[in-house]
Amino acid sequence: MEKNRLKGLAYEIKCGKYYEEQGYDVEYYGINKGKKDAGIDLICRKENQIKLLVQCKNHKGIKSINHENVKVFHSNAIKFIDLNNIEKQFVKLKYAVPNQNILDNSAIKVFQDRYYNCRYEII
Repeated sequence: MEKNRLKGLAYEIKCGKYYEEQGYDVEYYGINKGKKDAGIDLICRKENQIKLLVQCKNHKGIKSINHENVKVFHSNAIKFIDLNNIEKQFVKLKYAVPNQNILDNSAIKVFQDRYYNCRYEII
């Protein structure tokens, strides 16, 4: 269990560094909040405005992330946006994964349908 937790933390840091290289100021929200992160691992800002909310998933199992996982992240992100009075049209939701193989076809379909501005990114 501890090994998986450390693997997840390392992946969150890797993703955060990736977004920092893209010019974002990154808050490691998941690391700082622990279980209270509501599924948001990274908050990425440009010019002091939140531009990205990111969920980082480094699962081992093939097709281990399905449409329900994506919809839960989306729901949590929308709650975060609403609670913090952020304008939805300016925030993108990202699901960071190490490869596409961990996404079930139902999850890929949700992303292809551009479900509420939510996309996945391979990092």
